[in-house]
Amino acid sequence: MTDKEADHYRESLVRVLDDNGVHWIADQAGEAIALGKTVSKRVDPTSLMFHGELRGRVRSGSAQFRSTQDFVPIEKLKILLDANPTSPGLSGRDADANTGRSRFR
Repeated sequence: MTDKEADHYRESLVRVLDDNGVHWIADQAGEAIALGKTVSKRVDPTSLMFHGELRGRVRSGSAQFRSTQDFVPIEKLKILLDANPTSPGLSGRDADANTGRSRFR
């Protein structure tokens, strides 16, 4: 799936959720997406040089820092799908009691 297709499906699913009164699912997924994902990065202290001088005290070796990074479109779509309590295999408050299927499909 291309990034463009993933964005299209995610936007379509958001509209379906909004149209069926469960916008809170898209809102919660949107909040998680806006926060981004936490990643660890190793930094070489020599890369902290500013005009040939090290800034602050730097030890030899590398340092590890945590940072956030934007999700790619397919990850955004997966977050929205995972947030939907009526996704296959999950029982949500809007699922049919007899079949376990969403009544919005």
